[in-house]
Amino acid sequence: TTMSSVLVIGASGYIGGGVARSFRRAGYFVYGTLRSGPNTSVYNDLLKDEIVPVIADTGEPEKLKQVIEKCSTIIDTVGYAPESPHALKFFNYVVSLKKKVVHNNFKATYIFTSGIMTNATGERVDFPIDESYDPKPRDPIEMVPKKNIEDTILSNTSLRTVVVRPGFVYGGHGGAIASLFFNINPNQPTITAWGALDKRWSWVHLDDLSDAYVLIAQRPGIVDNQVFNVAAPNDNPTFLDLKYECARAAGWKGCKKDIISVPVPEDQKRVLNWEWNVVINPRKAIDLLGWQPKHIGFLNEVNLFYQSWKSLNRNNSKL
Repeated sequence: TTMSSVLVIGASGYIGGGVARSFRRAGYFVYGTLRSGPNTSVYNDLLKDEIVPVIADTGEPEKLKQVIEKCSTIIDTVGYAPESPHALKFFNYVVSLKKKVVHNNFKATYIFTSGIMTNATGERVDFPIDESYDPKPRDPIEMVPKKNIEDTILSNTSLRTVVVRPGFVYGGHGGAIASLFFNINPNQPTITAWGALDKRWSWVHLDDLSDAYVLIAQRPGIVDNQVFNVAAPNDNPTFLDLKYECARAAGWKGCKKDIISVPVPEDQKRVLNWEWNVVINPRKAIDLLGWQPKHIGFLNEVNLFYQSWKSLNRNNSKL
């Protein structure tokens, strides 16, 4: 039925794949977008997990018209980045299809995926941040446009709109973030780390994050125009600990003193955005949604996550 149908934008991706599978496990009929065609491994993986693959791109939202009209929940897990700039165009198209709803009970739910680094304002914050903290990001390349999109989406009244700001996501093969920490030469005598070694970010396992999206869809009466920070309450290791433990999992034999901090290059403005502490307080998701993260922390099982990342990269190298 329409009311139990979900469209996940970016279902072929790391976060989107986790979210799509979580909704299917919860009993929803799930459509998931991807760019590659039939007979590709990504397409077939979605089919194997009972997700209906839809070949489409948010830059051409009209190709999704029939699917959007069938779904009561639309989730953008791609969000905004300079290389993925169509978030607002897609949102406005969904609004154009759904705006004729005359009663709140029949509003579609629209979930936009942002990220906790919108809270990186260029100033050191040493306390946990909750949703009452209104971010004022300075990064003009990604975070300022992303925050503007958040504000536009949350101000809309035609849909039941929600913004999810995940922490740094781990679990399974780990996506792009895992490669930043695991992809090292274990024989090198030292490791170079850009920026401060004592900065901290909040982390969340992909399965726990995906469960939060399902809880949001199941509680339409309390989520309208809300922001949810989603990360584990006490999982915020220092950058030094992250670099060291991930390197050790990858076979490196060095010590913490062999991890050398160097300034972030001036031409790496997006990396400069990561220089700030962003530790979030997820009490709102816990109290309002009943969300409870189940995983014990990234570094507590880092060897397991390294093996998963290594397995995926070994398989990809054979393609």
